[in-house]
Amino acid sequence: ISSAFAPSDFRIEWSSPKREMLPVGEPHSISIQQPLGVLAPGVYPVVVRVFYTDAKLYPFSALSVTEFVRGRAECFPSRIWALMADARLRQQGRLVLRMRNTAQEPQAVTTRLVLPQEFSAEPPFVTQTLQPAQDSRVTFHVKNFSARAGSTYPVYALVESEQNGLHQTAIAQASLSTIAGSVLKPYQSAFLAAAAILLGLIIALNVRKARR
Repeated sequence: ISSAFAPSDFRIEWSSPKREMLPVGEPHSISIQQPLGVLAPGVYPVVVRVFYTDAKLYPFSALSVTEFVRGRAECFPSRIWALMADARLRQQGRLVLRMRNTAQEPQAVTTRLVLPQEFSAEPPFVTQTLQPAQDSRVTFHVKNFSARAGSTYPVYALVESEQNGLHQTAIAQASLSTIAGSVLKPYQSAFLAAAAILLGLIIALNVRKARR
């Protein structure tokens, strides 16, 4: 299990001891204590990854994101509204994040996409300034390295900003599903053209026979 406390200005990572096997239905919990030093009040994202293998030693990962609050959570509502749509892909695809600044002043925003280890994304993060009531749309290009077809993974966009000395975080969650790719896809155009020609020949032969 790997955990990352990941505000935009610094990053703390921690990994648990490896457990050789977790029996079916058995719960497992861990706890950590980590000094944070000087940290501004606010809400910060915490990313938790679980790495495991099945009985055939095929590697998988599970991902979740939660929040860490320094101070009183009700004092730090994010002024950024964020929503990310679900996506499906074979080897490549896109995740689209929509944002809106609901504050009455400009917001400097850093957005990062958090993916399971089976995927990668470009760009890894985007920094921009949103004016009051401004909408923004960010597109992440995602590549599938090792996710099996038919799998569905949770993915997260972390939208962080600073306002009046307070750290704010908005978390948008979506589902990323993998679908089977066709082995004929690289040659699809050629196959379709050949099929059209063959169909045309069959029709022509049938027309000639009918005229006889």
